[in-house]
Amino acid sequence: MVNHNLRDFLTVAGIELQELPVTSPLLHASLRAIDHWLRHLRESLEAHGSAPPGLLPNSHVEAAGQGAAPVQGPPILKYKVLLEVDNTPFSRSKHPAAHPARRLWNYLVRQEGVQDLFIRYLFSHKVTPLPDEGLTTTPGGEGDDRSIDGGVPDPVRIIHKDQESISAFCISQVNEGILSLATPKELQELDISALLEPAPWLDDEAEFDILTLNRWKVSCRSAYTFKHKRPQKLPPEPPAGQALDFLVVQHPLDRHNASVGSGMPGAGSSAFTSPTSANPPSMAQTGRSTTMMKGLNFPGSTNAHFCQIVLERSRLMIKPLKRHRVDSVRRLAAHPVLPLYLSGCQDGSVTLWEWGHAQPVSTPRLAGTFAKVTSLMFNQQGNKFGVTDGDGNLSLWQVSMTSTNAKPFFSASCHTKQASDFAFVSSSSLIATAGHSTENRNVCLWDTLLPQRKALIASFSCHEHGSSAVVFAPQNQLLISAGKKGDVFIFDVRQRQLRHKFQAHETAIKCLALDPREEYYITGSADGDIKVWGLPVHVLLYAFPSEHSRSTLFRNIGMGVTHLLTDAKGRLYSCGADGSMKMRQLPDRDAVVASFT
Repeated sequence: MVNHNLRDFLTVAGIELQELPVTSPLLHASLRAIDHWLRHLRESLEAHGSAPPGLLPNSHVEAAGQGAAPVQGPPILKYKVLLEVDNTPFSRSKHPAAHPARRLWNYLVRQEGVQDLFIRYLFSHKVTPLPDEGLTTTPGGEGDDRSIDGGVPDPVRIIHKDQESISAFCISQVNEGILSLATPKELQELDISALLEPAPWLDDEAEFDILTLNRWKVSCRSAYTFKHKRPQKLPPEPPAGQALDFLVVQHPLDRHNASVGSGMPGAGSSAFTSPTSANPPSMAQTGRSTTMMKGLNFPGSTNAHFCQIVLERSRLMIKPLKRHRVDSVRRLAAHPVLPLYLSGCQDGSVTLWEWGHAQPVSTPRLAGTFAKVTSLMFNQQGNKFGVTDGDGNLSLWQVSMTSTNAKPFFSASCHTKQASDFAFVSSSSLIATAGHSTENRNVCLWDTLLPQRKALIASFSCHEHGSSAVVFAPQNQLLISAGKKGDVFIFDVRQRQLRHKFQAHETAIKCLALDPREEYYITGSADGDIKVWGLPVHVLLYAFPSEHSRSTLFRNIGMGVTHLLTDAKGRLYSCGADGSMKMRQLPDRDAVVASFT
């Protein structure tokens, strides 16, 4: 409170915090000492853990959302027992020295700046995570005689409200947590930063109530500053009634909050309850059958309380940034060093976007001039990008922020039937393409510095019905190619020889992703299966069946896994034709290696 009051005084006095060491060294030293004391007191309080039982004579809190009437008014009213004058740890004592402590307690619990500390210490009850099964080595791995399974946390699952297919996504390399994803009707930019960091309010009702209380305070300050016309920057919060395009319907902590045998997340648990939100209507009130959210089916969708949980956490964890009305986007690619990304469409157009801007930066390729885009990618330096299309062509452009419809500096017909994918090999001038050719030369190496007649420097006969995806591992100098019949070929680029091949899936492989540390690579198939394979040792590490199962008979808008990505922190992102995007944390490399020793 002293720290808060001092900073308010500086604001009233018109003194910038950055100028304080020069303006008032004594006040600056006082603030530093207070910050040090505050940090020490917080660490001491956290070391003690939760409050001992019976600290307050009355610590009962009514939980809203489970048949109880919702709390009306400010969120702090849910914890109105904290504001009762006689409900203090010193009420039982008759000693005269307890009276000043009781008065101080009653004063502090009514101060907005410290109410969250009282709620967290007195009412916090965290959910204890279930023990992991651990990594176990079992026989029967595809591609080798061993595989690892188990011990992988449950994924976070995001679905589109209309359950439309998600054809592609890309994540900003500049601002972590900012992504763009494509549906058949539009291109959306989202902020999912809250999904990537631990959120205490997901497994602790008190933490969620503190978050709600802080949001209520911000909204009150916003209303006050608007009324008195005082400019103040406040973090934007989506309105409570705002319709959401994407919902977080599955989270690893859902199973911790589910009642035994209920089969529905959130049943029998009051976690994440919003004290100011009204209860969702029951099926008897609305007349709807099966699910509480029309047209959506997911575990817990018939439970009114869990549907309210889904809506609340989706508003907190997914923040829409921009929406672009672009039809049939097939591929997306993020720039390695700038807040830019590319989109490639069914009509052959290629557009360069900047995150957070409504208009595109440039349009290197217009619609209707070429076949559908099958792949696009920036090089590692970010000064070039390439595009392959359904006619078998590969085109390369210089990245330009101004020119529209610029001509490519390199263009070649790489495959006679279709070019499905490509990868920059070592330098930006050497490129590997994957596709389908009549001569069965389905994986080729091209040197763009040579004349076009001599640009093809190597080709590999593989994949009976063509190659659908390719990635390059620069540290190992390996080229990994996936086929339309589920087979995987691994080539040594230096020796131009086949290193390894095996059958990875029963159906066509739609996409590939490579771990930045090159410890593993990931395949996604047309039947929705995802598998993680070791690269130094050819072994199946993890299998995730039916992650993005194929579309139904009456809504055949695509099949299986459409895009995969893994980052340096071991997070695996995937999307598919089932209208969902999933994110899961893969175990650390040391845990995988330990399972072999």
